[in-house]
Amino acid sequence: MLKKLLACCLSLMLVLGCVTPAAVAEDPSTPTDLCQHLNTYTVQCSENPGNYEPYNSKQHADCIYYYNEIYCSDCKALIDTVFVRQEPVDLSTLADHVFVDGKCSVCDYEACKHANTETHEVKVDGSYSSDYGYDVSGHLIDVFVYEEVVCKDCGETVSSTLVRTDRETRAHTYVGGYCSVCGRKECLHPISMSKIKDKLSTHLSGHKPDRKAIYDDFDALEAYG
Repeated sequence: MLKKLLACCLSLMLVLGCVTPAAVAEDPSTPTDLCQHLNTYTVQCSENPGNYEPYNSKQHADCIYYYNEIYCSDCKALIDTVFVRQEPVDLSTLADHVFVDGKCSVCDYEACKHANTETHEVKVDGSYSSDYGYDVSGHLIDVFVYEEVVCKDCGETVSSTLVRTDRETRAHTYVGGYCSVCGRKECLHPISMSKIKDKLSTHLSGHKPDRKAIYDDFDALEAYG
């Protein structure tokens, strides 16, 4: 009996000694090389959630969302989803946000906190006054200069404050021969003062140019200036 038991133990030890890790078969379901997604293709998609969604910082609408899904051509895995744009189903669905405690009660859009702002000047042309006058180069107008604070995140103008009023020259805008702003008459044949001086010098040096031409030049210069 003891001999049989020792023989069985010896046989078991020999069997165990013959089994090595190399003899274990690999699991065929385990991937050996991960796909690098080097080849891809794009599928254009759209979705309409069917309820009002934020359209911009001021309005919401029943929107259709357009996006692209990018797949791997080799393993067919979805790699990425890229938003393209959103459009209202119908412009009639556009409506202003109804903010309650900073959130729209219709679409849950949260109002921008305007945490990042920048300040710049904006000039707005005012009206012309006959008291300012005009010359050949143009007419003077009031220019209102505002200091605007604009949110860098949403683009909304947070505040606009008039800081000063300047007076600047604007070029004439002729319509039908007269400036539409100040009423100055347009001269179609401007005469230079040097030309008139040349004619006067010729006259004073003994020559007798056409007097009427000199007077016409003065009249034109007066109208022009």
